[in-house]
Amino acid sequence: MKQNLRLLPDRLCVDNKEKPRWAALFSGPHLCEFWQATNRPHLGAHHLARITQRHEQHRRLTAIIAGDIPISFQIHDSKAQDSAAGAAGKLDSGQMVPVTITADARADKPIQASFGRQLAGRFILINLDAGDDLSLRLSKKQSDSLSEAKRGALLECLPPLPDGACYILRRAGFKTLINQQHLIEAEATALLSAWQDHKVSGDETIPHCLYRGRNFVEQTQLLYPDITVSHAEQIDVDEAELQAETALSEQYICRNGAVLWIEPTRTAVMIDIDSAASKLGPSELAGDVLPEIVAALRLRQLSGRIILDLPRVSKGRQKEIEGTLRKMAATDPRHPNIIGFTASGLLEIKIRHGRLPLAEMMR
Repeated sequence: MKQNLRLLPDRLCVDNKEKPRWAALFSGPHLCEFWQATNRPHLGAHHLARITQRHEQHRRLTAIIAGDIPISFQIHDSKAQDSAAGAAGKLDSGQMVPVTITADARADKPIQASFGRQLAGRFILINLDAGDDLSLRLSKKQSDSLSEAKRGALLECLPPLPDGACYILRRAGFKTLINQQHLIEAEATALLSAWQDHKVSGDETIPHCLYRGRNFVEQTQLLYPDITVSHAEQIDVDEAELQAETALSEQYICRNGAVLWIEPTRTAVMIDIDSAASKLGPSELAGDVLPEIVAALRLRQLSGRIILDLPRVSKGRQKEIEGTLRKMAATDPRHPNIIGFTASGLLEIKIRHGRLPLAEMMR
């Protein structure tokens, strides 16, 4: 049980509560996430962007936002994009479109964005440019599980939306509906309130910021409303930076003595598990290191395709490990997707790119 505690943050240390430039998120003595402010746009910021090029073969568009900063986003066939395209029939060079920043620039790739303005929380996502009459958009699985009455009851409790906007229930939110619906209501209210208070208007013919989004501290307080926020003392700064630097070692020693070899490559993040001093058998070792792996992925802000070379176990044990890992991964606000074991026995995880990896942030 103690291992799981490091996955659940309980304390946020910041250098300045009004204008934070440094923050550390802890679970007890363990560092969960480390953040330093940069000059890059906040994740979740809304911008009016000018399209510079259409890459049909990759189904992507490149564009620039305020400051001539390049971005890239995918092309989707949707009513919202059709509406933005207008008489031209499709999005193309020179057009002005709203986008939401979703990932920092990495390697040789520019800042990533998505079409339209979205407000993202842990339980719910609000699409302000949905372009249809739906107030609540559900997946097929969610639609099959929720009766019309329950959908109507949920919408009655949520704050009203602007025309053309809709709510999207995330997996974590769907599970929360059962007995903690008030958390979804509070989050939706907070998302819309912040957007209403900080959105800006401007010249619709030039790129500019429409909404600055949330910095790390503001987003953390949204995800964990009861988190304790304190001014960072020197001991907190030293401990956070020590744990952050230690985490970047290629060799990570688990508390049970096992060793994780973590190697980010251009294609994927490869993680090999060595029983080392733990002296545990394959089945026990495979389950015992899962909390350490989830914590390491979050602290290092590793994303993309994650490949785990776990000790060889039976098919039945593989299913148990997948289920356990899904529950633990739910503590990571990036919503890791557990793909499962490959035919060769490797366990694959996919995490959407977002903030800068810890290694780049520390540099």
